[in-house]
Amino acid sequence: MRIAICDDEAVITQELSRMTRDYFSNAGLDVDIDVFSDAETLLSVDVKFDLLLLDCKLPGADGVELARRIKTRSGRSEIIFITAFSDYLFESYDVNHLKYILKPVSVEQLTKTFDDYFSMLNERRPVFVMTDLSVPMNEIFYICTNKNNISVRTAQTVYNSRKTLKEFEDDLNPDLFMRIGRGTIICFAHIKSHKDCHLLMEDDSLFDVSRRLKNEFLRRYTRYLNSHH
Repeated sequence: MRIAICDDEAVITQELSRMTRDYFSNAGLDVDIDVFSDAETLLSVDVKFDLLLLDCKLPGADGVELARRIKTRSGRSEIIFITAFSDYLFESYDVNHLKYILKPVSVEQLTKTFDDYFSMLNERRPVFVMTDLSVPMNEIFYICTNKNNISVRTAQTVYNSRKTLKEFEDDLNPDLFMRIGRGTIICFAHIKSHKDCHLLMEDDSLFDVSRRLKNEFLRRYTRYLNSHH
């Protein structure tokens, strides 16, 4: 993984680099960290970074403008704004970013941010619906039995698959999906509303959580909501 840190204070970049290396070392993951003190130098490097930790107040272009230009070059790069000023908070909403952290940054804050980043990547992981077709995990609304096939519903279409519900269950992230009865797996991210475990999905489909799974559903859905807000 390639990470960029951009801040004009050397003591900050050193501390962020140390905490980042410690996180990845503890996770057993390889990481390359590039450090920059201004926006133009970062932009002059012909590298597509996976993750960028940007100070909002930089010499020349500020961090928000820098993030806009990075997103134009590589929409898949994820941005973490790190700043001593809350003034940039509303402006940062114009740029799709992972997190906005106020200095001083603690180990706990950075650890949680990296955990959220990897959770997001996992939710985007492709799931094979058929042998020659895969869709990102977080685009699946629900999966249910349909006569001799399994129906996989996304925002765009419904796919019929020969895989079993158990095979799908084994492939899916349990923090994002749950089997709510014998024939249905739902995605927490696409629940529009629920009342007494009657679920209304984003495509206006209705499902009921089986009585024996209600407590587990409430526990897991609450955990999902807490981790995504």
